[in-house]
Amino acid sequence: MNKNTISDKQGILLMTIFIIGTTSIQVTGIKAKQDVWIAIILATLLSMPVLYTYSYINSISNNDNVFNVIQNCFGKLVGNIIILLMSLFIIQNTCEVLINVAFFITTVSLRETPICIFLICIIFLCNWIIKEGIEVIGRWSEFFIFLLIFFLISTLFLLVKDMNGKNLLPIFSNGFKPIFRGAFDALMFPITQTVVFVFAFSSLTNDKSPYKIYFIGVLIGMFLLILISLINISMLGVDRVMSIYHPTYFSVGKIKLGNFLQRLEIISATIFILGAFVKISIYLLASCKGISYVLNCSDYRVISTPISLIIINITYISFENIMEFWEWTGDAWNYFALVFQIIIPMIIFISLLIKKNIAYKNRG
Repeated sequence: MNKNTISDKQGILLMTIFIIGTTSIQVTGIKAKQDVWIAIILATLLSMPVLYTYSYINSISNNDNVFNVIQNCFGKLVGNIIILLMSLFIIQNTCEVLINVAFFITTVSLRETPICIFLICIIFLCNWIIKEGIEVIGRWSEFFIFLLIFFLISTLFLLVKDMNGKNLLPIFSNGFKPIFRGAFDALMFPITQTVVFVFAFSSLTNDKSPYKIYFIGVLIGMFLLILISLINISMLGVDRVMSIYHPTYFSVGKIKLGNFLQRLEIISATIFILGAFVKISIYLLASCKGISYVLNCSDYRVISTPISLIIINITYISFENIMEFWEWTGDAWNYFALVFQIIIPMIIFISLLIKKNIAYKNRG
């Protein structure tokens, strides 16, 4: 069994779960307020050229290592610098997802437990699964997707009687500027975070697989995010959603059927933690592959444990509290991520097209 190969179905499911991941517990693009669903749709449309870029790079490198493709395009020195910078950015993202999970757990339940306990437990579980290969993560996603869909449908069904459609009105009341700001936020988080799959995917079914995986996976994921956003805003209202860190957790907490069905926050917590587990695993896999290539290491599994230990230490010292974390990720991070999630992939894409065009003319 080739543990570095996944099917199109597994790739789509991984992409969907990655999109949902840590986003399921919050409302992305909330700067658009009650027009957040419009912002998410706009962000999805704006992401199409970027997703095509990712897909093209993966399709070009499907019969080769994506790192070899980058190095052959830019030369050894510049190519290794690009790979190293992208790998470090992915490591930084891994730390942020990890601390997000740890802050969530300590905020809603285990307040007295040292945060390092959660960091160690989560990262070593992820370290274990990436050593088994992306094929194992893909098979695991086939099982988890049913839980995710079941929880979302159950939540919608149980909350529908308490929803207030007036919270979604009026449409366009704040103009287009907040919608564009919300769309930019949603574009950066989580849509273009899928750039990590450019490094994570080693081998797919055929050259058309990346296009199918990126576009279908993102469309499904964003549809589910629109559903989550509508549930949160109709339940809590815009002001309440904007004032709390984990609105989905509080929305689900309002489920109550008599005295026998209540306190179901565990549903949203389960989706969030399991989704984050997949997200961290993909990030860790991609960063280990990139670093191992730069270090000329034949197997990324050799350095996965040292990288995991480094991530634990960076994560532990990176943010003092959840307020500091959200202050960074709420605005400044978007412009930092823009360089790595859009600009650098576009440069790689254009360079590959130029090189392909030159090769074609030389053959002619």
